[in-house]
Amino acid sequence: MLGVPDLARTALAQLRNVASKYLVSIMVIIFYCAYMIFIQTPMYISEAKFILRSRTSSASAVGLGQILSMAGYARAYDEGYTLSEFILSKEAISAVDDKLGLRSQYGDSSIDIFSRFSFIYGSGNDDFVRYMRRNIKVLNDTQTGIVTLQVYAFDAKYAGEIVRTFLDLGDNFIRNLNAKANSDTIRLAQEEVASAEIRTSDARESIRIFRDSKDTLDPTKSSMMVSEVIQKLETELATTSSQISEIMKLGQNESPKLSGLKSKSEALKKQIATEKARLSGSSSTNTTQIREYEYLVQLQEFAAKQLSSAYASLENARIEAMRQNIYIVPVESPTIPDRSDYPKFFKSFFLVIFVVISMNIILWFSFSAKGENAYRFGDP
Repeated sequence: MLGVPDLARTALAQLRNVASKYLVSIMVIIFYCAYMIFIQTPMYISEAKFILRSRTSSASAVGLGQILSMAGYARAYDEGYTLSEFILSKEAISAVDDKLGLRSQYGDSSIDIFSRFSFIYGSGNDDFVRYMRRNIKVLNDTQTGIVTLQVYAFDAKYAGEIVRTFLDLGDNFIRNLNAKANSDTIRLAQEEVASAEIRTSDARESIRIFRDSKDTLDPTKSSMMVSEVIQKLETELATTSSQISEIMKLGQNESPKLSGLKSKSEALKKQIATEKARLSGSSSTNTTQIREYEYLVQLQEFAAKQLSSAYASLENARIEAMRQNIYIVPVESPTIPDRSDYPKFFKSFFLVIFVVISMNIILWFSFSAKGENAYRFGDP
């Protein structure tokens, strides 16, 4: 049997054996814990929440969105994602850098080398933009429509200033979107008005040319006037013939009045024949002119309606341009954290242990497979 000293020596030997095998893993865990506790600079997270709204009614909103929808506002989904992309864009980050000096703050030598913007991440503008994107998060809630902006910084108040500056830039970005949309709408409405005015002017000019070339104001009315003249002449002829018949019944064949009535009747018949010949002789021409004239009149009426509609659209576009159609509704102002929220020690600690154990298991399986293959093929 082994004595107590022998058992102690055996346990110590086994411990040394394990330590020698997993020395690298243990050193990695110790080094990372020491880095997190004594070296890594703590970071503060400031966040703000807001909703993008448009003046379109929506019946499917919930919560705060439903309250705003009752006032005639709806969520602007596309613009929310567009704003998120803008906040993470190089243009926005550069603008905040110019105003607050992000590069000097995040590259301060008092911050540990792994956390600050150092040669590890690069030195160019694009490298700095990629570094800042690691410290800026934009979260979109598809159910409520709330957008959460989070900024990681090494100073609590500075993080809040960054968030507030991004919100100001976002508000200007949305205003520019509104202005661009409104200007495009007004421009298109003005172009439509100009086009409608040209069509109306062309239609009027076509009618004027037609009247000058055909020497008539309205062929339809001209034909109607000739028909009315013929009808009046025929009525007068019937009256004259009736008078002649009455005189002849009385036996007054030599009456001077009868002679005058007969002369008048002949004259009326000639006039009626002339007017009918005039109407029938040019009937095909009149029909063609009437069709052409009616077509020109319809074009003029249609152009006038289009012009009226274009004026109404232009007026509506100008009214819409006087108000902001899409805008930011604040839900939560930028927060100033009281304590450091990053790094999360326990979460990072267990994550490192998990990674180290996983790597050891992978290496163990790799060496075991190699040893088995060597034994199988007779390698020493």
